[in-house]
Amino acid sequence: MAQTLPIVFKEVLQLSNLGIGAQSIGFATLTMESEKYICIRETGTDENNNVVIIDTDNPSQILRKQIKADNAIMNPKEPILALKGK
Repeated sequence: MAQTLPIVFKEVLQLSNLGIGAQSIGFATLTMESEKYICIRETGTDENNNVVIIDTDNPSQILRKQIKADNAIMNPKEPILALKGK
């Protein structure tokens, strides 16, 4: 009898196809709150820092804010962004 996994994985989107650089995809720069939001911290070469917010229900509407933060996470129920700085 085939053993079923307790978790089902489903690929919803490719961040690189949405314009997110590979250097910004990792545990130190990306957070997920439930299955609703993905927050990515992008660091530019000229200190042009962005927080990118992707709603997985509507991934074509990417929200980019020019914010410098150490961490960023979205509230899963309300459109509230929590930031942590130094």
